[in-house]
Amino acid sequence: MINSLLSASHVIEYHQDLGLDCEAADTIHWICEQLHHLSIKQRTLTDHHLSHLNHVIKKIPTGRQRRLFAARDQVLYYISTVCEWQLPPVKEAQFEDAQMTWMLTILQRSQPATTLLNGYQTQRSAFMTERWTEVGWLVMVLNMEVAPLPMRYWADVLSNPSSIEYFEGQFTLKVLHSKPIAAYDSKETPSFTRYALPLFTYRLLEDFYLRTSSKHYTPRQLTQHLNQWAAQTPYYFDELQPAEWFKTFQCVWHGHHRLPTPFLRDFSDPMRHVATLSTVYTHTTKGATMNAELYQLPLTETPSTPNPSGRFQWPHKALIKYHQGKHKTRPPTPPCQESNLLPSLFYGFVNELFELGGIQRNTLQSDSIDRYTNFYQHLSPLSFACASDPETLHAWAHAQFAALQEQTTPWHLYNFLRYLAHKELTDHLDLSQFEKPTLPSLVDACCLSVTQIHDTVEALLSSANGDALQRLCSSVALLLGYYGTLRRGEVLRLRMCDITTCPKDQQRFYLTITTTEEGTPKGGKTRTTAAYLPELSAKLIRALLAIKKNATAREPLIRLTGESLSQREQRYLYPVTQALKSLWGQHVRFHHLRHSGADLLYLQGLHLAYQRPPEHLACVQSKPETQTMLTDEVCQARFDFWLEGRPFVEINDAILLDVIGGELGHFYYATTRKHYLHGMEKVGNIVQPKQRAYSRDELRYLLGMSVGSNDISRVLNDIHPNYTLQSDEQKKRHLLQFSEEDLLPKVIARHQRLHSDSSSPIASLPTLLPPAKKNRSDKAFIYLWASSLPPDFTDESDYAFTLFNRHTLRLNGDSEIDFTALSQQWLALKKLKHFDIEKKDRTQLKTLGMPKVVQDWREDEPQERRPYISLVFCVKGNQKAQKAFAQLFHEGPFKAHPATLSLVQNRKSLRSSQHQRVESQFKRTKDSLQTFIVPEGDGALIIELHTDILAHHLIPPLTQHIERLFKPHPSPHRQREAQHG
Repeated sequence: MINSLLSASHVIEYHQDLGLDCEAADTIHWICEQLHHLSIKQRTLTDHHLSHLNHVIKKIPTGRQRRLFAARDQVLYYISTVCEWQLPPVKEAQFEDAQMTWMLTILQRSQPATTLLNGYQTQRSAFMTERWTEVGWLVMVLNMEVAPLPMRYWADVLSNPSSIEYFEGQFTLKVLHSKPIAAYDSKETPSFTRYALPLFTYRLLEDFYLRTSSKHYTPRQLTQHLNQWAAQTPYYFDELQPAEWFKTFQCVWHGHHRLPTPFLRDFSDPMRHVATLSTVYTHTTKGATMNAELYQLPLTETPSTPNPSGRFQWPHKALIKYHQGKHKTRPPTPPCQESNLLPSLFYGFVNELFELGGIQRNTLQSDSIDRYTNFYQHLSPLSFACASDPETLHAWAHAQFAALQEQTTPWHLYNFLRYLAHKELTDHLDLSQFEKPTLPSLVDACCLSVTQIHDTVEALLSSANGDALQRLCSSVALLLGYYGTLRRGEVLRLRMCDITTCPKDQQRFYLTITTTEEGTPKGGKTRTTAAYLPELSAKLIRALLAIKKNATAREPLIRLTGESLSQREQRYLYPVTQALKSLWGQHVRFHHLRHSGADLLYLQGLHLAYQRPPEHLACVQSKPETQTMLTDEVCQARFDFWLEGRPFVEINDAILLDVIGGELGHFYYATTRKHYLHGMEKVGNIVQPKQRAYSRDELRYLLGMSVGSNDISRVLNDIHPNYTLQSDEQKKRHLLQFSEEDLLPKVIARHQRLHSDSSSPIASLPTLLPPAKKNRSDKAFIYLWASSLPPDFTDESDYAFTLFNRHTLRLNGDSEIDFTALSQQWLALKKLKHFDIEKKDRTQLKTLGMPKVVQDWREDEPQERRPYISLVFCVKGNQKAQKAFAQLFHEGPFKAHPATLSLVQNRKSLRSSQHQRVESQFKRTKDSLQTFIVPEGDGALIIELHTDILAHHLIPPLTQHIERLFKPHPSPHRQREAQHG
């Protein structure tokens, strides 16, 4: 991370955009230099830093000191709002007062704002028949109908026909950021935000682009056009400065749309939010790949092999040489090494650079890629365990930055870390820790709908991989991340005592996020948040709570007793990340569940505040599952922790945004707005009424008809259900009320006819797929999970011993299984690979003969004895048995477990060398050997393998499983023949 000088021009532009006063460039630059000399590495200005800055300013003996103090506050305001620095409390309070002053300056424009609104409504009606084309009128409409923005943004929009974009069921307006703040920023996809584009404004922009697609306007020219237009009837305005126009439009929005101060800032400052990119379902290929790879960790036992010279050959270097033409064959994708993931990660990174190019160029030369990755030898190894744990991964990344010396290399390392942040195993990497504090903080914008979340749960539950409890815990982790808006660490550390089901409503849960033995929440503060889930999702959480009903209060919810935090990351969260990336795109991360849940919470709060019906956002949130979560009953239940049964109108709604931020653990709403609530296209629809009256002249303009066209009657017959039944006189008097959703299909059809040709400056619409209708019942998920449970401990299609089945995971109250014991059994069986013995080992097992499953009592703690399972083999101590023992006990599945060897000898054969042979060829260091003398009969070697598996309820099923291993099984070909008759 390299410290850089704060740009004075950025500070001045920001204040000018907001219509705020700002000192001269040289004065601002002087303050920026002083901050640079402080060498601040984090986004925090301490009291000590502020005192030092004030001390330096006070050394100035002239009146310039006053200007420097003013410039200091302007720079601090910029780094606080744009760069998100934490300032001393005295400055935070000062800037809160400045917000009130800012709002007062807007309210001072009330008189011209009223004149503007009344004149605009009159002109809007007249426009439908006169249809003038002045640029000043267009600028006025954009500010009145879309958002009140600084003139610089409108100049950019009018110069770029691609600003119109159809996104998630509506026309939107893309507004590019003045400085990149989106994590996805690139030459192809620059940083931007979205606003809802009403159909009237869409038609105006469409006509404008078709007339002047190549003409570019400056902010000054647009201001001149606006002043010329407003000087005429019905406004008669004197010439206004850009800041005055800006505040006048803001005043209109504040009064006309009832926008509170935070919303007004959101609408008028594009730098406060980032648009999301599309998340499209990937059907065929990726879906099939996901089904095969889901719940499978990317590990292999293949060791790293050096080249003939003895030095390790990095696979990405071989790939570069292949593209340079030095190697004839392309090197294969290397396997992941548990001790060091970097060789496989660098190979994937380099391969993407060759296939997709860089951020600025579509194609990169081999020598450039070689130069961009030449720091690989200076990095310390990154083990699988280190990559799986967020804390150790961040510590590793910081250590690599500290070790690099060259100026260009840190940037190359940062790009490599950006690649890691989008990989399934390392998607918890927080890149904000490595950004320059003087640059705007980057926003990783992504938002999934309720239907997408439920599709992901369905994929997790229906997978043929993983065990039943793993599938359930992964699904619950996903649901807690979304509906509970929890971070990944908070999901894993949530204990049994931290989750409570509301006794009055089984769909409502209360979650306490606090410090546990495994870690501390971000910010170190305890909070209690509510989660309201649809019944089909709530059943999964209640099922897990029922399974773990006997667990201790401090036992984490998502855990088998004894699993470490990193093990749970790999076992439960990694599959969720796999599914998210496979279904919705490689840019989707587990943390985006929290973003998506925050978006749903925000919409639920706004539906309460504006008293909107659930179908108000039907054009955007077209899926029934999403609309169900926006009903008044659900919204009331979600905020019941605050409402406490009272209607919303009786609550102080001024603190709604603070309540929403508190649910996320945020102290400032600005953090919630910028990093979690993406774009403004949904909010723009909520603040507007769903339906309004349309004149026939307006409908003609929206649908592209000429003035006075009689074709409007035909269209009204199509879109109005009862229009054809009315008489001509009734039709003339009929008040036409529509929503934009009613008119949208006609506008879309016209757009596709006019702009499907590449010669049009306006982009054609994306392929609109009909939404897949999925009617999931309240029992859909729990039935899907329960039906996947194996009926017994053995499965005819698998050799593994299945511990999690319908006997051990009963959801009713008559289960005799203790979850702590069940956890111990699973972890112990895992060491034996759940008796999923390979074919070569099964052959040797049959050589030793079928073992007997017995109970072995051991003393774990003083005065506490517990029964464990042992396997007892009775073999002859010959060479054949010795070979089988060596393969199974020295190298195979029983390698990690001790054994007791009991040599039974006839008293007549005491002089034989049997004891020495057993001790030298059978006995391992961890084994014990004892000898028994019998008066008659054959000798034998009794091998008792001591496992760590608790014997509770497992001796009969394990005996049956071992007997099954010794039975001959038909080949797959014979099984298929039997199935098909």
